[in-house]
Amino acid sequence: MNYLLYLLIVLFSKLPLNIIYKVTDGLVFILFHVVGYRKGVIKENIKNSFPEKSSQEIDQIIKEFHTQFSSLFAEMIKLFSISKEEHSERMKFIDTKEFEESIGKNNSIVLCGHIINWELTSICPQVYDTVFRVVYMKLQNPFWDKKLYEIRNKYGLIPIEMQKTVDIIKNTPNDGKNVFLVVGDQSPHLGKAKYTLKFMGRETPIFVGYDFLAREKKLAVFYAEIIQIKRGYYETRLKPIEPSNGVKFEELEISRKFFAMLEKTIRKNPSNYFWTHKRWKHKKGIDF
Repeated sequence: MNYLLYLLIVLFSKLPLNIIYKVTDGLVFILFHVVGYRKGVIKENIKNSFPEKSSQEIDQIIKEFHTQFSSLFAEMIKLFSISKEEHSERMKFIDTKEFEESIGKNNSIVLCGHIINWELTSICPQVYDTVFRVVYMKLQNPFWDKKLYEIRNKYGLIPIEMQKTVDIIKNTPNDGKNVFLVVGDQSPHLGKAKYTLKFMGRETPIFVGYDFLAREKKLAVFYAEIIQIKRGYYETRLKPIEPSNGVKFEELEISRKFFAMLEKTIRKNPSNYFWTHKRWKHKKGIDF
């Protein structure tokens, strides 16, 4: 059954993206307006993040988010058969001077958030002559875990399981030939929710493994700001995150700066954030 579904997705992915959008637009309408998938989560997340906005403005963000969710859905399908040329056209890397200068000097951690569409950054090994590894959560279904691994690895990106990340980064020589891509706004497991900061106006538990590893290994740190130019086309800016004292990072300084930069990106275009994510399900003083 899995293999049959896979073949159907591959065949469907060969259609022009504009046609795939029309299908996913319909499916997403059913998902959100008929099934009501995470309707309350989406509205609560957006409303609490933008308390200054009117009900009409909140509804408009939700409407635009539905379109962005459809785009993510369609573009993930397209990744099953997209050519290198088309992929390169749809995701451009700009303003990367500092990042390029770090290659060959220090290994790097590149942090991004759940900004649609982060998956298209998998083309990066074709742009820069260095080894890219991306941290990911292993799927429970072995068949689909393998297929998603193949999609991300298509152009040389090396997925590494989250549980193995610490050992891999610690044991990788800091020779400037390795870059680790991390979706840095993941929620920590409840038992590990020891650190919090203000994010989108709320106290938010954060995962800080990358913060400690970057300081311990003296890695260069960058924020990947993903901007949508038009539907299906994106630009990623790799902005350096540097210590305020110009020498070394203080504890959690990387996390504070990353979340501040991510919040600024979200406020520019709220509909581009992945609002179905239960980012604030645990409350400080109640759950941890």
